[in-house]
Amino acid sequence: MSKDYADTPNVVIGDADCAGSAQSFCGQNGVQGYPSLKTFKNGRASDYNGARDFGSLKRHVEKELNPKPACSLESKDACTKDDRKTLEESEAMTKADRSAKIKAVEAEVKEKQQKAKELEKEAKQLLASLDLIKAGGMKVEKVEQLLNDAELRAHC
Repeated sequence: MSKDYADTPNVVIGDADCAGSAQSFCGQNGVQGYPSLKTFKNGRASDYNGARDFGSLKRHVEKELNPKPACSLESKDACTKDDRKTLEESEAMTKADRSAKIKAVEAEVKEKQQKAKELEKEAKQLLASLDLIKAGGMKVEKVEQLLNDAELRAHC
């Protein structure tokens, strides 16, 4: 999970060896059993008692910590040249202009997603045709079931 948030400035996923070098940290934060999962927000620890699967943990992080992208108003240095340009253009827009731009880009995304679905469907159809084309060049081998030893000797 730490890889998913590696470029997110306000979320750090870590672990502590409470039986080893992190004993004092674990004691200060009330870790009593292992494994324990804690969320730290604004310097305050809270227990995580939800499911331990990746999806549940990710939903918890998204809901509680509101991850910010690496490229944001708070961390423009993390932006690529193009991303920083887009961010700064957006920052300079009026609220109404930004709202209109968001709607336009959302519409474009929806259109591209629809095109992607159509292309995926066409690709599946082409793959099915390709399989048939390949099958047309293959000869089917005749398989006979031999019932007894005499039939085996007759065919071999």
